[in-house]
Amino acid sequence: MANGENELLDQVWRGIAGDGAPGSGITDDGVSGDGLTGAVGVSGPPHALPSVFDVTGLATATAGAATLAAARFLALRNGTAMPAVSVDRRAACAAFLSERLFTPIGWPAPDSWDPTAGNYAAADGWIRLHTNYRYHRDAALSVLDVPAERDAIAADLKSAMQRDLPWKTLLDSLRTTAATKKATLTTIVAAIDTDASGAKTASDTIGTLSLTGTARDKPTIAGFVDAVTKVNGVTDVYLNSASEQANGWTFTLSASIETSYLCGRYSAKACTSGGN
Repeated sequence: MANGENELLDQVWRGIAGDGAPGSGITDDGVSGDGLTGAVGVSGPPHALPSVFDVTGLATATAGAATLAAARFLALRNGTAMPAVSVDRRAACAAFLSERLFTPIGWPAPDSWDPTAGNYAAADGWIRLHTNYRYHRDAALSVLDVPAERDAIAADLKSAMQRDLPWKTLLDSLRTTAATKKATLTTIVAAIDTDASGAKTASDTIGTLSLTGTARDKPTIAGFVDAVTKVNGVTDVYLNSASEQANGWTFTLSASIETSYLCGRYSAKACTSGGN
């Protein structure tokens, strides 16, 4: 076994069995400090799969770890010595490509991926839908409330959360609060948490806000921060920084958006406004 496979098999085995598991110091001739992972023999070309990464080594190491575990289980169950374990690199790589190499006879193979699975652009980034299992697909579509058509899903996800949280009302409230307290907001960055299902979290928040702005002095900043705590839908307000500049002060503060502020499909409340 080559050094790369040597290390990979050791890492895979320890990752599965735990740091205290025996099986390190694997060598090509099957000799190791404790004789477990070192008992794995390997044959075949070292680069069966073309790649800049050691994909062949990874396939060999994972197949070796799985076979080694089965051999060890058999030995422990029967109370016998562990049988020899060997891995053919080409066979391990073929297992990695099984969905491509599998050839049905007399019937067509279905697509290995559901037509709706894949990456979609969302309002605040990208989301990957794994819908190969029916119950996964049904769960995703129940949230989106669209037919199982890729174009329909893509269109819905682009505006997801834009119409399910009153963004315009929230941002207008923040800008109005700043103007009232004689502060100027230069940047507002808002983001929805990864889980936007509307389920209650430990802090009952659904997203985050980051506000950057300018003010005449520190008391003005303090007054604005205090006023933001009273804006509907905003909680956990925290002043991150305040720096004196030649013509005033700059500041950055963070806050959270309350889960109760959700509307539309994630709440019984209707959204009164959308947009940004």
